[in-house]
Amino acid sequence: MAFDIRKIFVILAVAILFTLFSYAVFDAFYPRAEYSDFCPDRPYYREYNDSITCEADGGKWNPYTGDKPLSVAPSGYCDLTYYCNQEYDKVNSNRDYYAFIFLSILGAIAIIIGINLPLTNPINQWIGTGFMLGGLFNIFFGTAMFYEDLGRILRPIVLFIELALVIFLTYKKLGSEDNLRKHKNRK
Repeated sequence: MAFDIRKIFVILAVAILFTLFSYAVFDAFYPRAEYSDFCPDRPYYREYNDSITCEADGGKWNPYTGDKPLSVAPSGYCDLTYYCNQEYDKVNSNRDYYAFIFLSILGAIAIIIGINLPLTNPINQWIGTGFMLGGLFNIFFGTAMFYEDLGRILRPIVLFIELALVIFLTYKKLGSEDNLRKHKNRK
């Protein structure tokens, strides 16, 4: 079997373009939240001497613990962006969850397409392999987006499932290509 650089380029092009296309579709319907929609343009903190004034301005009071310079405030400081940051992070965490689901589903569809493309000609093999790789990229990209929020217990479970998928696909795809080669050599 001769090495064909075109095969590598086609596989990578299909994989990368499918992954970019998938994310572009998701982003078109569910764009990332804008920070300025949650946190108005104002200073991060302001000097206050008490929590009452801070909380009245919508901030979170942080008592001085010795790790802040005295120029902040002798008794503490007011984080004026704490609550809006919490809302912003929550909205984007929800978005990342939906991206994980959407990209994983499209990735699974691409893998199914890649496995089921008939191996009648080499170009179908290249495109099928590209779809399988693109499907894996989708799943990995979606996992990376939501990884922080997956939770301590769920992380190894998701990663194990993805590892099992890669091993399965390797046996399925390489096994079917080897069988096709053996069948051609018999003729």
